[in-house]
Amino acid sequence: DALEEKANYNLLRQRQEERKALLLDVSAANDMLSGLTASGQLLSVTGARGAAVVWEGKCVLVGDTPDEHQIAVLTEALKSQMTGLIYSTDSLSQSFPFAKSYQAQASGLLAARITSRGDNWLLWFRPEQVHDVEWGGNPEKLATLDATMRIHPRKSFEVWKQKVTGKSRPWHGAEIESAMDLRISLLDLALSFAEKKRAEDLKLKVNELNILNAELELLSTQLAESRDVALDASQRKSEMVSIVSHDLRSPLTSIKGALQLLSSGVFAGEKEHNELVKVASDGSGYLLALIDDLLDLDKLESGTFQLAPSPIVVAELFTEASGLVRTSAEQAGISLEFVPDSALLVGDKPRLLQV
Repeated sequence: DALEEKANYNLLRQRQEERKALLLDVSAANDMLSGLTASGQLLSVTGARGAAVVWEGKCVLVGDTPDEHQIAVLTEALKSQMTGLIYSTDSLSQSFPFAKSYQAQASGLLAARITSRGDNWLLWFRPEQVHDVEWGGNPEKLATLDATMRIHPRKSFEVWKQKVTGKSRPWHGAEIESAMDLRISLLDLALSFAEKKRAEDLKLKVNELNILNAELELLSTQLAESRDVALDASQRKSEMVSIVSHDLRSPLTSIKGALQLLSSGVFAGEKEHNELVKVASDGSGYLLALIDDLLDLDKLESGTFQLAPSPIVVAELFTEASGLVRTSAEQAGISLEFVPDSALLVGDKPRLLQV
């Protein structure tokens, strides 16, 4: 008895150390499934020859086991048969006849359902161990009947051997306890993995929000710049309309005045007549130039408009300028006088006349 207790104690300590090593491997992994199946301690923690880890819809097999379809059928059957969260047997095909097809590699089963309502499982398997049992006579023939229907004891007590199949090496109490403790520890690790995943998901969402905020800020800046450009363009157009209205009014007034004087017959002399015709002609030319400028408005808005400077006689510039505004000046009672000057300057004559 003392030797047996010592052996049990040593096995219990061994399984505890193997379980600690397995948990360290799982906690260092990225997820539960890869941590369990990659560890070299998954089989030794219960002394199994094969194991199946069913986790979140995935099934990974380690060692000598039934195939994935057979595992799926077995777990469905276990859910209806198990009364607790741990199940063990050394003769699986007796409880589940369909398991006879794979009893060679899985006659023994130690199953742990990690969550009571989920489909996360740890299944350990042991292979079939065929052995002989010796009996003192055939145990199926315990007595016989004579002709008078009297019962007589079995006459032959020769050694009778029976071949036992469909059974594995039994699961030790220390191994079942190891599976129970491992299940509890895995629940804690599952919570840790879930918290870690939530934290990573939250960090990812925060990063996505930061990117969206940066894009929104950039878009807001671009919209503000576009608004400023539109406002500036609108202001420039308003200024242009004001300038154009002023520039149109002066030559039109001079043309109208010159034509009225011509039609009235007040100036009968050829010189006066020619001067009025020239005023109307200059005003018309100025209007045409102004229309060309309006067609170049897009150049003004884009900043690509260029001046065309050329030599200008100051006396000629003042003569044309006074002709454009003479009628308006006379109507306002303003007398225009200038001293002719033959000096030259360089400038854009149409733009100077606009001033």
